[in-house]
Amino acid sequence: MEFHPVVKGNSDATNVPCPESVLKGQHRNYYDGPNFKEYQTTFSHYQTQPLPQIPQTYHLTKDQISQFHKDGLLVIKGKDFWLPSELTLMLESVEEMGSWVDTAGKWMKYYEPSKNADPAKNGSDKILQRIENFVDYHAGMRYLLAGEKFLGIMSQLFGEQSVLYKEKINYKLPGGSGFAPHQDVAAGWWMYGQSVHISALVAIDAANTTNGALEVVRGGHNQGLLSEPWKEVESQHVDRFKWELVDTAPGDIVLFDSYVPHRSAANNSASQRRALYATYAKLSEGDWRAQYYADKRLSFPPDIERLNGKQYEYKI
Repeated sequence: MEFHPVVKGNSDATNVPCPESVLKGQHRNYYDGPNFKEYQTTFSHYQTQPLPQIPQTYHLTKDQISQFHKDGLLVIKGKDFWLPSELTLMLESVEEMGSWVDTAGKWMKYYEPSKNADPAKNGSDKILQRIENFVDYHAGMRYLLAGEKFLGIMSQLFGEQSVLYKEKINYKLPGGSGFAPHQDVAAGWWMYGQSVHISALVAIDAANTTNGALEVVRGGHNQGLLSEPWKEVESQHVDRFKWELVDTAPGDIVLFDSYVPHRSAANNSASQRRALYATYAKLSEGDWRAQYYADKRLSFPPDIERLNGKQYEYKI
């Protein structure tokens, strides 16, 4: 059974002003402290639909939690986290969703011109860029991303129960574009009053220098917002940072704070470089996922829902 929350979107959501606390990065005061403790509790589902139970099989160590708060990021090898059946489910699900038919009002598929495109075609030969808003329509992804196992590690980092905020798959097919240096928080993630978010990149394909792997700035999360709201990181910061490329194998997980500057290059290889991103927030600050996607449908709808002749601006 599919779950369709009825939520009215806000076409002016992107005009919500950015609070001073967000600009200064004061969110970290909410969950940083001198003594890191593993979060131990009985996790409960927040979903309105029952999900298959996933055993809480991965407990972060105190050193891992400490490293995350120090660096703003943490890498977990896929072989240490996923059961073989879970990894197979993840890889097969992403493959399946790539062939989903564009359907208005459901999952959100976005396309881009290929850098390998024939100029004579004037952008008509577009390739799949990403899919968002899919856990309500795919039981396997709901099982993996909104079940106890993933919510559990996020809860350990937050120090309280977590909730799924948004999800997407970046397909980055051959000829796919990269992403300019940015911080996720700059994309209006303050609009719903949440203090901080943590994202998980799950590698679907191996990522490296040739196909546009993730690059991060370790420890860059403690410097506040490094751009104007809705903008990329300013060049003076980009030039002074030490950028670290994160090589990943299928199933590897990169957890990072919403203030960590990151970027990725274009895919100049002959192979696809798909990556799943799931973002989480504190359950105590509300479950805003349905509202987020309702607002996004109005401000930046998927290609199938766009009006002819209207210009849509992707900010970051």
